[in-house]
Amino acid sequence: MSVRGTGSSVKNNPQRVFVIDKTYEGIMAKMEGMHKCIQGDESIKTADRIADLEQFKQKFSKELKKYNPFLFVDLGKIVAALKAQSPKDATAFTKLVNESMALVRVRRDLSLIYRVLALCESTPNYEELVKSCLVIKRQAETLHTPVISHLKKNVVFEAEVFSLLLGAQSGLAHMDFTNVIVKLVLARNLIEDWRVEFQQDSASSKGISTGWSWGWLTHLHGLLISKTSLYFFPILRREEELTGGDYKSFHQLLSKSEINFFGLIESFAAKTEVENISLIVDTQRLKVEHNVIFSPDGYVARSPDYVVQDETPMGIRAWVPAFSYPKEAPVDSHWPNIVSVIYEHMEYLNRLRDPLYFYDRKVQCTYFLAKVEPEVLLAVIYDRRKDSKDTALLELFNHITNSLRLIKLYETLPL
Repeated sequence: MSVRGTGSSVKNNPQRVFVIDKTYEGIMAKMEGMHKCIQGDESIKTADRIADLEQFKQKFSKELKKYNPFLFVDLGKIVAALKAQSPKDATAFTKLVNESMALVRVRRDLSLIYRVLALCESTPNYEELVKSCLVIKRQAETLHTPVISHLKKNVVFEAEVFSLLLGAQSGLAHMDFTNVIVKLVLARNLIEDWRVEFQQDSASSKGISTGWSWGWLTHLHGLLISKTSLYFFPILRREEELTGGDYKSFHQLLSKSEINFFGLIESFAAKTEVENISLIVDTQRLKVEHNVIFSPDGYVARSPDYVVQDETPMGIRAWVPAFSYPKEAPVDSHWPNIVSVIYEHMEYLNRLRDPLYFYDRKVQCTYFLAKVEPEVLLAVIYDRRKDSKDTALLELFNHITNSLRLIKLYETLPL
């Protein structure tokens, strides 16, 4: 028996993070300085403080345009509004400064959620990130100063779209078909509303076309649809056939997705001559950890106030194939080996590293295993011995698993 694995991690850029942090800190420092003007310090002129903020914006324009173009546009409008607002009206000026600072803070908080994804080397807690997005959305909605009220729309759209997409990913991790579909549809509608809303404003429209957040979230939406097509492949294929489609039409639809995971698996299987590739769900952990009963139809039983009474699946029965190619999963022949390896090497698998390699001399079969979600694994079976260092095989396998984990997309985040 031979078992081997190799490690990898998500790369980060400390210098880039430092620059972004200093930019936000500088903006907040300039705005906080304006409070001294309001408090009656005659040695500090309001116009000078506003000029300091404007100069800071120009000094860091390259970083702002690259990492947060919406904030760059907002700062320009905030500076213009501060110049137009008379400091003599202390109440109005104070409210404008306070809400300007609040807007920068919520943008900062939103950027920190992206950073969690960019730097996380294990599975993020998507449910907690959803809650954070909704808190940011509610905070932004409380801003009512005319100028800030207009600017906050961008934050509200972004936070709500982000919360829906993170919620859809959480649903995928729990194999919750209904939840995933509903959130993806709502997110698609909001993304379109967001585009239409800000096309009406030339500055904001420019931010969308040249910045990264709108495009990145649109890309995330496309990838989640692609993942959905694999995780719920049998359900979606059956629905296509019920509506008059067939095998050919279904695969034509898949070919148009952001990533055609079925096509990747089909190609991988042909190039490396696999016996079977399966997406395996740990239904016992779904029930114990999340109170979810997995169903092959995707319609799971889940409610915070409902305790599932069904018998908890145990042993081999708990590991259910949600997808299998090119034929049905070999549950009777290979599952005892696979489940045994999973339990024995769970700690390694939980680290989301490169695939675990396992060769069983008794049956002369090779297994490659990798977690793509906390309760979902991708298993590849060969009916012969395969080289654990087969570069072509590992590259293809890692491309599929890292795409499903969204690692490749998260590595593109500039935060």
